[in-house]
Amino acid sequence: MSNLSPSISRVSGGAVRASAAKAKAAREPWGALELIALSRTVIPALQYIPGANVVRTPLRVVDYSLVLLVWAWVLVHGRRQVGRTFVPKLLLAVCAGWLLISIAHPTTNSLISGTAQAFLVISIMSPVFWVPQLKITPERMSRLLRLIFFANLLSSMWGLGQVYMPDRFNPPDIAIFHRSVGMEGALSLTTSSGRRIIRPCGLTDTPGAAAGASANVIIIGLLWSLRPMPLWRRAALVGVCFFATGIIYISQVRVMLLTMVASLIATTVVFVLRGSFGKATVLAVILGTLVAGGLGWAAYVGGEAATKRFAALFEEDALTTYQQHRGGFLQKAIYEELPRFPLGAGLGRWGQIYYYFGNKAFPFGVGRGELYSEIQISAWVYDGGLPLLAMYASAALLAVWSAFRLALHANDPALSNAACPIFAMGLTLLAVCLGAMPFIGPAGVQFWLLTTALFVSNEQTGVAARRARLAAARGGAR
Repeated sequence: MSNLSPSISRVSGGAVRASAAKAKAAREPWGALELIALSRTVIPALQYIPGANVVRTPLRVVDYSLVLLVWAWVLVHGRRQVGRTFVPKLLLAVCAGWLLISIAHPTTNSLISGTAQAFLVISIMSPVFWVPQLKITPERMSRLLRLIFFANLLSSMWGLGQVYMPDRFNPPDIAIFHRSVGMEGALSLTTSSGRRIIRPCGLTDTPGAAAGASANVIIIGLLWSLRPMPLWRRAALVGVCFFATGIIYISQVRVMLLTMVASLIATTVVFVLRGSFGKATVLAVILGTLVAGGLGWAAYVGGEAATKRFAALFEEDALTTYQQHRGGFLQKAIYEELPRFPLGAGLGRWGQIYYYFGNKAFPFGVGRGELYSEIQISAWVYDGGLPLLAMYASAALLAVWSAFRLALHANDPALSNAACPIFAMGLTLLAVCLGAMPFIGPAGVQFWLLTTALFVSNEQTGVAARRARLAAARGGAR
């Protein structure tokens, strides 16, 4: 009986610590972090209110203005930064300054569109400036991840509803269909039952956007499922990940699937370096099962139309497939656009900003006329040339590297656990830059929010621990 006592004590002690952590997390006040994390899903979802399409532009403005308003509030009410400075913050400060200067670029489309473009990009990167002034405990960091998981889960499962009941779950209006003839047909597919459906939007009005939310669900859900928990909870996490994988297939976003899988494979390396060989093996097995099972579900529901885009990935290597589709945009950005616009092409000349605020009097590609951007590299070149491309890309790489280092070793085990999905999501976003423009939307805000909060929480935890040791040493000396 005496041999059992230490084991019982350890188990009961662990339960007490877990209960205390939950109670502490419940007491942590909600604030700017939680507001911005949830607003990335809530504000776009307001477009599902009937008639809200008439205020689509104001909603977009509110979405990104909110981040700037939070920044202003934190400047007034925030606390003094603790610990080291997050290096990407310094690089992004240079980017922000360069963007403001670029408003005066000779070929900026107009003062209105140029200013709007600059403030849009700055609002997306702004969490790196105001998050360090918040108090972020490991418990609050864990809560932030839970909020992001459930917000993305809601968007992903809404996309599932758009597959089975599109009349009920589709957005009331999809603005992109009004801009080009044939766009609806290009962004739709015919299911195995003969129904014509739009690629799942999730809680947005953008066809295919459910893929991004689904990727976040899979990354966080799979990594959470490796923790000790009841079997029913683990089964539930893997189950929602299964359907989320299927939604990526139905959404027809190959780059999201490939980058997500690659990022989770990279995360298995993190577990190996931590000595968690069992977790690495289980993650690899479950991931492979989901990729194959999700494809089977997509084929059952969507038929050949849902799987033929992915079939090319098995017929040819991924590099060849990329070169045939998005590779041309990357080559053009590096070999044509960068030499043509080494200091940027002027602001407000492409995308949503040009569509809503741009001066349409100039011919396409001439003078201050419209430019077309399909990938993030082109967007950075247009907005700021080589300075913006180099600084912004370096900042993003350093942010992901920081998450990787903290996944291996942080000042609190809870932060190491949180760092794994943040690293995987960040790596996914970086890779997606080669096929889309993630840093010009909500995904970019989420990236800077999570990577900065993780670093800040680790610094604050380390400083608190050092102060506690110093206080204990002084007490012992007396």
